[in-house]
This record gives sequence, C-alpha cells and structure tokens, in this order.
Amino acid sequence: MNIDYWSFLNEVQKSWDPYPSFKSDYTPNGTFNNCYVSAGDQIVFVRGARVNRRNLSDEYLDDHIIQYSWKLKEWQELGHVRADYKNFTNSIAMGDELLFYNDKSISHVTPFTNKNTLYYRNLTHQNLNKNNQLDALYSEGIFYVFTDTSNGIVIKKVLKNEFLKGVESVDAFFDPPSNSFPYEYVLMVVLFIAAIYRPLRSLLVKDKIYLKNGGFIYAGVLHPVSSNEFNVTKLLLSKDYVTTQDLMLLLENPNISYSQNMKIKNQFINHLNLVLKTILKISTSVIKEVKDKNDHRVTLYKIDPTFFKR
Repeated sequence: MNIDYWSFLNEVQKSWDPYPSFKSDYTPNGTFNNCYVSAGDQIVFVRGARVNRRNLSDEYLDDHIIQYSWKLKEWQELGHVRADYKNFTNSIAMGDELLFYNDKSISHVTPFTNKNTLYYRNLTHQNLNKNNQLDALYSEGIFYVFTDTSNGIVIKKVLKNEFLKGVESVDAFFDPPSNSFPYEYVLMVVLFIAAIYRPLRSLLVKDKIYLKNGGFIYAGVLHPVSSNEFNVTKLLLSKDYVTTQDLMLLLENPNISYSQNMKIKNQFINHLNLVLKTILKISTSVIKEVKDKNDHRVTLYKIDPTFFKR
C-alpha cells in the first residue's frame, strides 16, 4: 500500500516488524512485488506494483527506478524505465544484475550502470520448463535451469557466457527524472533539437527497411520474419490507419475464443515492435496505437513510414 516503512521478518522473534520510518527528503510511493539489485550499501528497486488509488482492488506496474542507501538512510529516484515490463513474464535475480524474459527474448539489465542488453535469437532459456514456479536460478557465474527431458524435469548448469550470447542491442535501462535539469536548460535543448531534427535525421537515417523475400532488409542484411509479421507490416504500410478487424483477417484463429485472439493479437504487435526496434536500434515503438477520432472506444494501429523504403 502507500506506507513509509518496510516490513521485515525478524528471525529471532519469528514475527514481521516495521523498519523505522525513513528520514529522507524524498520518499517514494509504496510498491510491492518488486525486483531488486544490490551492491554494497545500495539497493535499487525495479518493476514494483502500485495500488490504484481510485480503485484499491486494482494495481499497475510502476515505471520508477528507486535507490535506497542503507548507510545514509535516504531514498533517491534514478529515473523512469524505458522497457515495457508487461512484455516480460519472469525474472532472474543476479546480485547487482537482473534478467527479464519471456518465450521470445531476454532483457539483461544492470541498473547501477544504467544498461539494458537485449537477446532474442537462439536462446538457451527458450528450452526451459514452462512453469512459473520453476524459474532459473543464478549464483557465481552459473545459471541453474529447469529443463524438460525424456526422463522428466532436470536441473542443468549453464555458464553465464553460454546462457547470454548473441547480443542484439544495448541501450539505457532508464531515463533520468524529468526534473533532473533546470527548466531553462531543457527548453534550450528542445529548441536546439527542433532546429536540427530534420537535417540531422536525413543524415543519420540513410538506411531504411524494405520488404523482400518474406523478410526485412536493412543496411544490406536480410532479417527473416514469419509470414504473419511480413503481411501485417505490409498491411500497415498500405494504409494510414489499420483497424483491429483488418488485423484479425490475417491473425484470427477460428478455433479459439475472441478474448484469446485479442490477447494473441496484442502479443503479436508487441513482438513485431520489438523486432523492428532491434533492427533499427531505436528505443521507441514503430507501431503505435491511436484512438479513432470519431469513436474513442475504437483502437487503430499506425506504423511510422519514415523507417521504410516505399
């Protein structure tokens, strides 16, 4: 909930006790189910959930990166995470590092150095047992993973450099707080960017993606994609806006329910965005959701055509 103390387990008294209130100029809102990393007397919390104050039975993932110093007894906000936590269903604690992963990709984050490394091809973790209670464990450079075999589930040891191989991209894990810089400095930067944006973009974005042979060709390299990814991208480029119904004509499975189809459609768009961002080496989504001007209940999809050769 929204409280200014931690609850900790007192092993001597075998009871839960409150950690004393924090003496800090800044105190974050309460979160729970956090992931965290620690180094020395510093601890950083990420991916915590918050209670919706308008509906206390509802919760949402918090995008703040929060650091606490045991020595100074002070909180500090490091910034806002760039990654969308909703894309990752599991995590592995690694001391001062963390892994977030799903069936298709791994995001290896080091909050103390503000780095996020993406992997999504030929990954060892894709062969893990699909059970939320059987996540991989990590200790001293070795992953202990639960894998399915003909003899049942077994524990396999995998070295860190074997588990994490084939880097796709490296980016910042979080952006600094919006109030980190003086207002005048921010305004000056915005005006400067506005003045040079178009000429600078024309110089930097020389390579564009074009669709050919069932894949995406970028900078002379062919990136194979599924037929659905190819066809949906082609559809999005053919129109200013694409409706959910348009997408369902390509993606719908008549053997499952409407809600399941919608979930698969959302996962598909998220994954296609991840593929495009990785190829282009950018952090912003290429495919975006927008509301229909005539009916705000209707969601439309739009792709940024400036990244593609028409």
